[in-house]
Amino acid sequence: MYGQLNASGLNTSYIISLGKFDTLPECERAFLSYYDKHKHDTLTPRSFVYYTPEFSPAWAKYCYIRTDTWWHTVPQGNVISGRLQEWNHCFNDWDCELNGHCDAQTKKCVCKAAWTGDFCQYLNFKWGSRSLGYHRPTYSQWGGDTRYDPKSNRWILYAAEMYDHCGINACCCGNSQIVRAYSHGDNPGGPYTYDRVIIPYFSHEPNLAYDPVTKKHLLWHWGNGNRHQAHILTNCSNGRTQPNTSPGCGGLGDAIFNHISWADDLDAPPEVWMKNMIAVPGQTLHADLCPANPLIFPNGTVLGFWIDRTWRPSYDSVAKLMTANSWNTTYTMHTQTLWISNISDHTALEDPFLWYDKETESYHTLFHGMIPQPPPPVDGQRSVPYRGEGPLSEAEQVARRQRDEQTNPIGSPAYWVRESEGRHAYSLDGKHWVLSPHFTYNTSVCYTDAPCYEWIRRERPHLIFDPKTGEPTHLSNAFTAIREPVDASILHIVPLHTKGSPSQP
Repeated sequence: MYGQLNASGLNTSYIISLGKFDTLPECERAFLSYYDKHKHDTLTPRSFVYYTPEFSPAWAKYCYIRTDTWWHTVPQGNVISGRLQEWNHCFNDWDCELNGHCDAQTKKCVCKAAWTGDFCQYLNFKWGSRSLGYHRPTYSQWGGDTRYDPKSNRWILYAAEMYDHCGINACCCGNSQIVRAYSHGDNPGGPYTYDRVIIPYFSHEPNLAYDPVTKKHLLWHWGNGNRHQAHILTNCSNGRTQPNTSPGCGGLGDAIFNHISWADDLDAPPEVWMKNMIAVPGQTLHADLCPANPLIFPNGTVLGFWIDRTWRPSYDSVAKLMTANSWNTTYTMHTQTLWISNISDHTALEDPFLWYDKETESYHTLFHGMIPQPPPPVDGQRSVPYRGEGPLSEAEQVARRQRDEQTNPIGSPAYWVRESEGRHAYSLDGKHWVLSPHFTYNTSVCYTDAPCYEWIRRERPHLIFDPKTGEPTHLSNAFTAIREPVDASILHIVPLHTKGSPSQP
């Protein structure tokens, strides 16, 4: 877990160099001394790693400590790690990722219903029907945002769907369009039924918000819905794109900027959303603003994320803050990073979903985590371990091969490491953030009416909240079952445990 750090004693947000020591006991004493001085800090020292004098010269004798809750050792020669005996105890609510509270007597996290784990680091899923979500036959979807409409007692979903029966490979900057779908007020998880196209192609990644000052429902989206500017693909069928094809965004200019549409009614007709549309003021082409899912405060000010995809090529997709005095004024895209990590898989993030928890008075964000997936094994070759794993036994290699062959029948590698597709960050003020070292959810989903299934991709997270209590009840994502070129995708919704729900699925 330290292998990608520079061997220079460089500190990150969670990994601190204590310098060089000739022996392991000296490193241990330095770690315990640091712990005694900082055990009441927001981030408490928990573990250390020592590179012995026999290690390569650039690293030899360095002593590092971690101040987060990650512990997953891997075999490596001349490297020794250790942790506190009470490593899995909490010292404050930060250790519980602000998803619960730290019990002062037991030093254990007491998690809110939707979260679980020693540090409340995992979403606490229930088993639900495989039919939940929005699955329009012969079409592919790629995520969407849901709100309850008290006027009609319906849940209204705005989703990205591919035009002309194409798959997700045809999304950008061509076939994706924003459609609306409905579910009855008692069924926030769906299944949802198609209504109509709201923003034509090209439009993508819809996010909803409400401004209490202007009393407008806002629909954020990538693209302006101008069909004449879009580069679409045809000859698709059954939600699948022809292999090795994608539209590309070249020459579209401001048509691929992020836009905001608004309406007085969440259920407004398409012509209203199309007429009331502006490009997000202050953006530039390298700013991926659309997945920001902005928060709008009672005074109308806006807090959101933008994704910087140009900062240091080896650290693609870095989450940063954006703010504005109101939703229709110029936005400030802040350039400072929110956490410092030289471990590249801790910074490759996209699709932020931001919300405020009134109960704990804290801010939270879910991300799609992007850790590149090793290719599946080939006959005669050793299976490559996933991140954090040690060498695989022969039995583990066989099991891994069988799973990859089952879920990747075309033989292509999965896109991202499936164990890490959900990431979580949290804050008390919306300005200073902590990125959890843990993987909030993976691609496995269990069902009440079908066997458990491991999907290949799980992106575009959106929580659904109880309109009365504000408690999260479901998580929606975009899913694919196998890797391209078979690029069919769905919008799938999985229920979460809520207050009073039974512990069993």
